[in-house]
Amino acid sequence: MRQALADVEIAGYTLSRNSLVQLFPYICQHDPRWFPEPKRFDPDRFLPEHQQALPPFAYFPFGGGPRVCVGNAFAMMEMTLVAATLLQHLKVEPATGQGEVQAVAQMSLRPKGEVRLRWTRRETCAAATCTSPALV
Repeated sequence: MRQALADVEIAGYTLSRNSLVQLFPYICQHDPRWFPEPKRFDPDRFLPEHQQALPPFAYFPFGGGPRVCVGNAFAMMEMTLVAATLLQHLKVEPATGQGEVQAVAQMSLRPKGEVRLRWTRRETCAAATCTSPALV
């Protein structure tokens, strides 16, 4: 939650000083002004050249301003390394019987119910290149 420091008008609505405001990243991050075809899966939209064209806070998975998450850089690096390491060796797909995942907007976006996945070794992963004991 954030508190308005002064009376302000946003999109035709007036918020008086001290009003509490909740930001919903899902709404901002699905705005077609900043993200063409916002419901389409497009990892390229997060390439540096695309990020530089966005206005501040069009994408804010870790908050922003003085209350930005102190671990944001580490979290992004860790997620990238884990995903790259796993996906070099493993293929992931929906498990048999897993229907389309429905999103539920709460404090953060979550799947409705469980999401079941099937992980299988990639055929291109020869034994000589799969050196991690967890993956051999």
